[in-house]
Order: sequence, then structure tokens, then C-alpha cells
Amino acid sequence: MASKLKDILLRIEVYITQENWDQALCLYEELDKNWDKLLSEVPEAELEELYKVISFIATLLQEKYTELKKEERYLQARRAYEKLS
Repeated sequence: MASKLKDILLRIEVYITQENWDQALCLYEELDKNWDKLLSEVPEAELEELYKVISFIATLLQEKYTELKKEERYLQARRAYEKLS
């Protein structure tokens, strides 16, 4: 049986992939508030799998951050170019 923690993490992953930031943040806040309780309910056999999901979410967030920074730099360059035109 999957733990509630795993369910929340997987839903966060889906929301990040869909760029549904409000829902991802809402779930993260729920997770943060109930972390100790949720973690205590996780079977020991599932901990390694949860670590992999958490690592994947961290990688996904880093990729999204990098993507957004590139877009921001592009927009800044575009604005600067438009001022010159």
C-alpha cells in the first residue's frame, strides 16, 4: 500500500510537470505542516523509493528554474533591443 506521503509527492511531481505552481505549493505546504506524521506512517521498505521521488522532484525544480532564468534573460535582451530600435 502506498503511503500518503508518497501520494502527495507524486501529485506534487505531476503539478510541477504541468506547471500548476499554485497546486504544487498548496500540497508542499500541507506536506511541510504534517511532515513528521506523514514520515512516521511510511513503511521502511518504501523509504528508498520515496528518496528517489524526492530527488526527481528536486531535479525537476532545478530544470524549471534554469528554464525560467533563460526565459528571463531572453526577455531582458529583447527589451534592451527594443529600446535601441
